[in-house]
Amino acid sequence: WENIVPGETADVLQNLVLPDYVQKADWFVGRDKTIYSTTIPTHTALPIDGRDAQIILIEVAFESGLPEYYQLPLVFVTEDEGRKLQESHPSAVIAQVTVGGETGMLCDGIYTAGFQQALVQFMAANKRFMAGGEVLFSAKEEVKEYVNSNTEIKSKVHRTNELHTSVLYDKNYFLKFYRKMDRGIHPDVEITRYLSEDLGYPNTTRYVGSIEWHLGNSILQLGMLETL
Repeated sequence: WENIVPGETADVLQNLVLPDYVQKADWFVGRDKTIYSTTIPTHTALPIDGRDAQIILIEVAFESGLPEYYQLPLVFVTEDEGRKLQESHPSAVIAQVTVGGETGMLCDGIYTAGFQQALVQFMAANKRFMAGGEVLFSAKEEVKEYVNSNTEIKSKVHRTNELHTSVLYDKNYFLKFYRKMDRGIHPDVEITRYLSEDLGYPNTTRYVGSIEWHLGNSILQLGMLETL
């Protein structure tokens, strides 16, 4: 299924699936505008549970005004897994697809436990992946120690809004998985680091990790890990 994005199915995604899905998404900022088109200018892959998860960059063009960019992690799950996921998170399922004779569900990966767990493991290990551009995971030493000393970390999506989808890890950390993409360091990351590291402000969350997607000379901030 890893060829679903660069293959012919990409046209179906861009023209038939994504316009409707994006318009209804809680994280879509431009829902008061009329979508003219959705395209996938680039994508990258992360190894999740023996398969590649595809992180796509979606360019949303409107009938008037400037386009907006969003990230969406795609994972393929079985029909049974998709139905269970849909019961708890209705917006997680994007479409039913048949790939290589296998029928399943195309889902937003952030709602799946495998993807959530992989992200925190990658940050703790300071992983980097170069399937499309370069995705850099980084975290402070305390995160590495916590992950290495806890064999079972519970994770769950807390909420989704126009700013991000937040994922809780036990009662210690939470990940802000940003949806709308702008090039450069995210202002939220800059402010959080300034308050917690430069000023040592006690009444704020602390920055402990990040996920960045480097594309040429540009940086897209995919996520930030903070303490609760």
